[in-house]
Amino acid sequence: MNKIKCIAIFVSAFLLALPTYGIISSAARPGDASDPLVSKAYVDSRIEELKQMITGMGGQTQQQPNASEEAIVTRLAAYFDSVYGPLLRDAGKAQEGHVPYETVFARAGTTLVAESGTEIILRGGAATAVTGINGLCDATSGVDLVSGMDIPLNHLLIVPASDGRGMQFLKDSYLMVKGVFSFVGQ
Repeated sequence: MNKIKCIAIFVSAFLLALPTYGIISSAARPGDASDPLVSKAYVDSRIEELKQMITGMGGQTQQQPNASEEAIVTRLAAYFDSVYGPLLRDAGKAQEGHVPYETVFARAGTTLVAESGTEIILRGGAATAVTGINGLCDATSGVDLVSGMDIPLNHLLIVPASDGRGMQFLKDSYLMVKGVFSFVGQ
């Protein structure tokens, strides 16, 4: 008897879920985000809409006989600015705060002192950490480097505080630095 109830419940649940699946699968419309593939007819209709906007004739597809090329270009530019302008302006905002790494050469015996938030990557040569109580954050290996520890090549170091932290160079070295820093003893 229990097996029959279980089977009946399972079949009922399946039959109830079937129409929901049909609604969800048929909700996609050509060209929307859930259906990125479009037909040629859809593309042709969008091109026709663009032609109508350019000529400014609403539903007519014939070009105005006295429309100058300059007017068409102006309308086209206005259209693309209204559609794509906000996207392009937002994309530019992502780059406004971008600060590139600076390639730096350091002589043996000098010390680089960096401010809080400065990022350093030792690319060639040899250096040891210069720190106070706490160390330099080695983001690549996930450890703190304390005074006297060797700085590994090609590891991203982040200076957590402006309290004289940095690195002392044992050999002539090349590094990449993003942020505020100065050299002592050069």
